Amino acid sequence: MLGATGQIGRAAVRALAADGWEVTAASRGGGRDEAWDAGVRAVALDRDEEGALGKALGDGCDVLVDMVAFDGAHARQLTGLAGRIGSAVVISSGAVYEDERGRSFDTQTEPDGFPRYPVPLPESQATVAPGDATYGTR
Repeated sequence: MLGATGQIGRAAVRALAADGWEVTAASRGGGRDEAWDAGVRAVALDRDEEGALGKALGDGCDVLVDMVAFDGAHARQLTGLAGRIGSAVVISSGAVYEDERGRSFDTQTEPDGFPRYPVPLPESQATVAPGDATYGTR
């Protein structure tokens, strides 16, 4: 798991280990959460360091959960390693969605710009146009 020590990553590592998965928890600092099972392997990994992710994958993995894929370079990194990754689960952000009036994370500071999303938020919810301009569009 990439981004294992973030808010969602910590919980996901704990849940996967509890379900019997062999988990390698990667983060830039290499730390571990005290709530993780003793069998969780914590490693330091900076995915932006040339070749680091490929080296960490070794011969490959069944599933790669990526909490920190933020841009096109990260997407290209994953597709470049696709032959060594059985399945990839790439976590996104609520910032990619827009409501029925086109309001999104990026418009929330404008007058009447705060988005109103349905609850629960369906996978079919409209998203902002992709691009490099903001966190939500990346």
